[in-house]
Amino acid sequence: MAKFCNSCGTQLDDNTTFCNNCGTKVEAAPQAQAQTASATTSTKSLPKLDKSLLKIIIPAAAGIVLLIVVISIIVGNGYKKPIKNMVNGFNDGDEEVYCDALPDFLIKKYDKADDDYYKNVREKIKNQAKAWEENEIYDLGDDIEVSYKILDKIEYNDDELESVQSLIKSTYDKKVEVTKGYNVALLLTIEGEDGEFSEPAITQVYKIEGKWCVLDTDILVDSSTYINDYSEDIYDSIEDYIS
Repeated sequence: MAKFCNSCGTQLDDNTTFCNNCGTKVEAAPQAQAQTASATTSTKSLPKLDKSLLKIIIPAAAGIVLLIVVISIIVGNGYKKPIKNMVNGFNDGDEEVYCDALPDFLIKKYDKADDDYYKNVREKIKNQAKAWEENEIYDLGDDIEVSYKILDKIEYNDDELESVQSLIKSTYDKKVEVTKGYNVALLLTIEGEDGEFSEPAITQVYKIEGKWCVLDTDILVDSSTYINDYSEDIYDSIEDYIS
C-alpha cells in the first residue's frame, strides 16, 4: 500500500520516517501501530517467575537428584553388606553381627535345631583367631584382625539363580526366591601384633527374599583360591595388594 506525506502529499517509501520534500515527520500506519501495541501488550502480559519460588525449586530439584544417586549407590552395593558383617563380627567377637550375614530362614532353622548356635559360632570365631595366633609359619602374634578388599565379582544368570533356589529347597527344605547373586573374589589380610599375611578367597552372596546374605559364613569365607573365571586384572590386584 502506497505511503504519502500528510503535509505535502509527496509519495514516500514504506520505511521513510521524515518526508523527503518538506521534512514533516511521518506517522506510522494504523496497522503497524496496532501490531506494535499488540506485541507490547503480549510482552507485558507474560507472568514473572517469583525469585523466592526459584530459591525453593532449585535446591529441591538438586536434593532429588542427590537422593536418586545415593539410593542407586546403596542398592548397587548391597551385596557387600554380608561380607562386611562377617568381618566386623569376627573382629569384634560378635556372633550376632557375624550371623546377620546368613539368610533369616537359616538362622531360624539353626535356632530350632540348637539353642546354643550363637555360642557355637562365638567359639568358632575364637578358635579361628587362636589358630592364626599360634600359626608358626605366619608368626602373627596376638590380637588378630581381618581386613579385606573386593577384587572382582561375577553375576549369576537366571538359570544359576534357579539352581540355587533348588539347592536351598533340597538342602534346607525351604522354598525361597533368589533374585540376584554374585561370586565375589576377595583378598583377605590377617594381621596380628607381630605380622600379617594376605590370601585370595571366594565367597558367594545372594539376594534371598530381598536380603543380601550368604548361605554359610564358614568363618570367614570359602578359602578356595580358584579365580580363573574372573577378570585378568584380578591377578595384578592380588600382586599389588600383597606387595
